[in-house]
Amino acid sequence: MRDWLLAEGVTVVGMEATGSYWKPVFYLLENDMECWLFNARYMKALRAARPM
Repeated sequence: MRDWLLAEGVTVVGMEATGSYWKPVFYLLENDMECWLFNARYMKALRAARPM
């Protein structure tokens, strides 16, 4: 996955922090691109507050 993301020119990745599933991916990518870790509860609240 890391090689594919780099080949596509991806410089920033974002993922939701759910359990511990994000950790291996985050650790794999953190040296090569900017990784953003989002709180799932906060993201759900943002989606709910967004006007239609």
